[in-house]
Amino acid sequence: MNEKNRFISYSQNREDILLWRCFKDIDKGFYIDVGALHPIIDSVTYAFYVKGWCGINIEPKKDAYDLLIKNRKRDTNINVAITNKKGHQDMYFLPKGLTTSNKSYAKKYTELNMEYKLSQVKTKTLDEVVKENNITNVHFLKIDVEGQESEVLQGFSFNIVRPWVLVIEATKPYTSIDSSRSWYDNVINNDYNFVYFDGMNKFFVAKEHSNLAKNFKTPVNFFDNYILYREIKLINELNKLKSKYIIKEQ
Repeated sequence: MNEKNRFISYSQNREDILLWRCFKDIDKGFYIDVGALHPIIDSVTYAFYVKGWCGINIEPKKDAYDLLIKNRKRDTNINVAITNKKGHQDMYFLPKGLTTSNKSYAKKYTELNMEYKLSQVKTKTLDEVVKENNITNVHFLKIDVEGQESEVLQGFSFNIVRPWVLVIEATKPYTSIDSSRSWYDNVINNDYNFVYFDGMNKFFVAKEHSNLAKNFKTPVNFFDNYILYREIKLINELNKLKSKYIIKEQ
């Protein structure tokens, strides 16, 4: 394997590696990230940003949005919650950047000793965002909104733009329980094929781009020639410690 050209994966569950299989030959593509949170850590889109892509990051949490503004200057960053109607909505803000509009989910977090803060935030539909930003082509759409995936998809017609690939969180927060029942048929009925479940997210390919389905036949593996961002950080920290130790010894 070519060590020099290893793909650096920043995402939580290696989602970006599967997407890179699909889009490695596209020079400057476009993404939409609903529930972007951090601009780098656990980001599904940052590896693509580094490679010259750009897109739209949507994040209702203000401090996370501020980090996106600071670190993703080439992107369009929007501080709203995406749902099925324009207006305002109560949101539960939890530790580790987690945000949900689902009260029952928020109460579940309290069982894990996580306290939440309730605030009202501005909402838009995904169709509105696409229209307002004159988007005509989206290579992939990622949705991770802690239980609000159904509402996000209800506000997206699939008529203005049709993302080539969809990556949608499909389990209840902090569990492996499948939560896709409320929105799965909506996606399928809009001419998308289910191609892969990684234990956390479900991947779908638009029927007009069905040639991409082959990239989901196998899990992420050695032949993807990748390294995790957190591994690089650990290696760099280790090298700093080694350097510090050697200097002291001299």
